[in-house]
Amino acid sequence: MKKLTILTAFTFFVFVSLNATIIRVPDDQPTIQMGIVFAGVGDTVLVAPGTYTGDGNKNIDFYGKPITVMSESGWENTTIDMEGEGRAFYFHTMEDSTSIIDGFEIKNGSVEVSGGGIYIESSTPKIINCRIAECVAGNSSSPSGKGGGFYVGND
Repeated sequence: MKKLTILTAFTFFVFVSLNATIIRVPDDQPTIQMGIVFAGVGDTVLVAPGTYTGDGNKNIDFYGKPITVMSESGWENTTIDMEGEGRAFYFHTMEDSTSIIDGFEIKNGSVEVSGGGIYIESSTPKIINCRIAECVAGNSSSPSGKGGGFYVGND
């Protein structure tokens, strides 16, 4: 039985790997969020160099998907700029280490409560090769914000 379970898991992994798709932003989809919406299990959302702002490029939700969202040229060349409103990523639907963010500069996030750059709740995503700068949580009317760059927990 153990061999059958291992064989089944291996077969699933190979099937997913062979059928993985690369969704390019902005060529295939106009925003990072739309790239995620159209991504399936094991897919990669590959983001071209540039600065991404506005709706669809902030408060980004993985929807629990095991996918990789990756910059094409690293954080030095690919920025998610929230322009002082919202956060870059919000993980809250049981994402695990197969939900990956790789190679972004995340900056100018601002939220009233917690997680100015990234908010992680009930999830364990993998965040690698990223730089988080100039993000804040809380303001003069709500000074008890937590985690300007990122916050892990439940508020």
